[in-house]
Amino acid sequence: MRLLALNIQHAAVRRVPLVANAVLDAAPDVVILSEFYLNLQGGRLLGLLEAAGLVYSALGVPGSERYPYTVAIASRTPITGALRPLDGASRGTRPRPRGRGRSHP
Repeated sequence: MRLLALNIQHAAVRRVPLVANAVLDAAPDVVILSEFYLNLQGGRLLGLLEAAGLVYSALGVPGSERYPYTVAIASRTPITGALRPLDGASRGTRPRPRGRGRSHP
């Protein structure tokens, strides 16, 4: 299985075809897109991926009004058991450090 993770930096109108081509050139079975924006361009990008065989998708929860981006997953096979990060959170939070030692912001 080929996995591709890509920060699309909210894929502006002119970049949607470039992002789609970059993803499809890598020929992944699963692609994870960070900084995905749930708007017309995000839908257009998912449509291009779907037309190329990445027909299943799952979307995360947008962060906030100020930072409305999320994560999108597109796959050639059904996506099962995916959990949406930060589900129910009013805003994004940093994970708390685990173990001993001091954490630095």
